[in-house]
Amino acid sequence: MIRQADKISESISELNLAALVESEQSTAGMLSIVKIDGEGEKEIGLKSFFERYCPNASAAELAIFRQRAAMLQAPLETFQEEASNSLAVIRLGGEYFGIRLEVVREFIQISAMTPVPCCPSHILGNLNLRGEIMTVMGIHDYLNVASPQRAAEKAIVIEVNGIVAGVAADQVCDIVQLSQQQISPVPAATTSSRKSYFSGIAPYGENVLGILDFSKLIQAERLVVNEAI
Repeated sequence: MIRQADKISESISELNLAALVESEQSTAGMLSIVKIDGEGEKEIGLKSFFERYCPNASAAELAIFRQRAAMLQAPLETFQEEASNSLAVIRLGGEYFGIRLEVVREFIQISAMTPVPCCPSHILGNLNLRGEIMTVMGIHDYLNVASPQRAAEKAIVIEVNGIVAGVAADQVCDIVQLSQQQISPVPAATTSSRKSYFSGIAPYGENVLGILDFSKLIQAERLVVNEAI
């Protein structure tokens, strides 16, 4: 019976070692466990693997193999954690803000909006979203940024704590993935009225991205209108 490991040895002996080292998806480290015909799995240490299959590899080449082997053996959760923060980036008053995608239902173009009488200025109006009447609000004043000079044309539909609303945006810019290491706490110097609406900040090109906490923003006393008209 021909051992599966011998087959692997024959295949590797025909490879160009230099090309294998330069490849970004080198298979080094993936063969630390080899299945033998009818005999289950047998562990082969990295040192014995190199001695058997790459006897002529230089010290530099072996170092590259070991580095890639370590990367391939890293838990999948590590890579998921590094990109676990998905954000929609919007621009308000010349500043950039991030909205976590888990609260975003969709992005819409505002074509027609009906003003709501006797409501504060941040309630921009109601619109019909495929048969659902939804209120659109502006949050510029709550974030201390300049209000737009013209009527809102874009909005992000969010759903937080059972509340569905549209948030007007000057521009919907991007969808980004941030690792937790890229997110920093809100600076202590941030004004208290604004700081409470953020969960963190992150770099965005040459700008700073303020990550909005809509679970707090939607509960702001001045934002939600509970009084009957």
